[in-house]
Order: sequence, then structure tokens, then C-alpha cells
Amino acid sequence: MFQEVVRNENVTHIHKPEGVYTIIYGRHDRYQNPNQFPEEFDGFVMEGIFDTHKGKIPPYITLDDWVRVLGSQCVSVVEYAQRGKLPIYHADFSMKGIFWWPESLFLGGFFSSPLRETIIAHKQEWLMRSLGNTPHLVTIIGEAHTGLEAHIQQSANERMRFLNRLRLPINIVMKDEGVVYKLARCDFDRGKWKVGEILEIPDLKELVI
Repeated sequence: MFQEVVRNENVTHIHKPEGVYTIIYGRHDRYQNPNQFPEEFDGFVMEGIFDTHKGKIPPYITLDDWVRVLGSQCVSVVEYAQRGKLPIYHADFSMKGIFWWPESLFLGGFFSSPLRETIIAHKQEWLMRSLGNTPHLVTIIGEAHTGLEAHIQQSANERMRFLNRLRLPINIVMKDEGVVYKLARCDFDRGKWKVGEILEIPDLKELVI
């Protein structure tokens, strides 16, 4: 499987047969430099902002909603996507309120662990293949998640072998299984950010059924 990896400071480009992954690392409390965005690409991928344990996802979201969860890092991302009419995909969802002690002890580890990064990487590959025509997606993520690169470079089969070994803890700890297999697309439409498709990744869904 052909791959090419190019790194430049906090930006990594991974070229795979299904498309180009650009990962830009930053801090949630700092403005992301838009000059680091590629000249042409097909959309952003970010961490989740939805509290799906509440039972519903709002039809519209605002910049304030993004900032409240992801900090000032996302401001330039949302503004750039709005001007360029680019979609924003959320590859995972907010977990607030769905853990309780002693399972909450797992929370910190989950957010920084290979488990979360593997799930995000798998969703992105599925999205790439669904979009077709070798798309180019830009992932904006916290600087602690450098492990995401290795999981993107893995094959889908390698990731699923790892996740299947964790099937039991996934089903015990994930009180909201949507974080495992759902992916949300947001589009700027008629002056508002609309939450459109909620996509489901079939092989990830099998982990929680």
C-alpha cells in the first residue's frame, strides 16, 4: 500500500490511495494560524462538540458552541470553512456526563489513548472512501494526539483487529455508543451552521451491538 508522509513543524500530510490526510496540531486555547491550511482541500475534521447523551443533536450550531467546547483554536477553522463553503466533520462526540465512578477513571486515558485515536482514524478513512475521488481532508486536533498519525497509516484491518480486542471494555465504558460509530457533517447554509448528515460507520457499529 503506497503511502507518503511529509512533516513540517506541527503539520503532517499523509498521502494514501484513498486520499490525502493533513493533520494540524495546536492548542485549544490558542488561535489556529489559517496560513497553515492547504490552498485547496475538501473539508475539515474536528473533535466532537455534541453531548449525545442528552438524546438529541441540535439542528443548528454557532461559533460560540464550537468555542465553548474546543476553545479559540477552532475560531479560524469555522471562519475559513464558512467563507469557503467547506463542510466540517466531527469524528467523535463530546463525552460529558456519560461516565460515572469508577468508570470515570477511564475517562482521562480514553481521551489521550490509542483507543480514541484509532476510532477517529478509522472514521476518517471510511469518510475518505465514501467521498471518493481521492479527497483531501484537514484534521484540526490538540497537540497531545500525535499518535493519530500512526493509526491513519494503519490499514482498516489492523485498526479493527485492535478495536475488536477491546470490544468488552468498549461496551462496558461507553454509555453512549454513538461516540464509537457516528460521524456528523456540518454545513454553512443560509447564514447558519446546520448539522446535516449523521453518518454511521458499519464495522464500528458492530463493536457495540
